Amino acid sequence: MEVSHKIAGEIWEFIAGQLRVLWFYDQGRLVVCSHGFVKRTRKTPPGEIERAQAAFEAYRAAKKAGSLKVED
Repeated sequence: MEVSHKIAGEIWEFIAGQLRVLWFYDQGRLVVCSHGFVKRTRKTPPGEIERAQAAFEAYRAAKKAGSLKVED
């Protein structure tokens, strides 16, 4: 079963068995994937959430500064 839910602030988690992908939205429809990992414990490790939050903040800062480069 595949599922996705919000786990912290603007960070969402996509679940497929033990595989996890942390991601966030930009402008409501664009999904930006932070990173993926294999979950080995009951709870998502705080370090993985912090890593995704850091990616979210870096993304927002780059977008605000106009230095964000999107490639197809």
